[in-house]
Amino acid sequence: MTFPNFAGKHAEDAYFSPADYIAWRRAQGTLPEFPELGGLILTYQRSLFDAV
Repeated sequence: MTFPNFAGKHAEDAYFSPADYIAWRRAQGTLPEFPELGGLILTYQRSLFDAV
């Protein structure tokens, strides 16, 4: 998959928000039920994950 590479590409509004996507999945019946998260730590470094 290629990505557009032009000046100001991040200045435009998003086509849809994460909340829009979740609402669409719920409307389609394809979103599994899950508890609301109080927080989230996202790391790509395994040693940091192990330390937390």
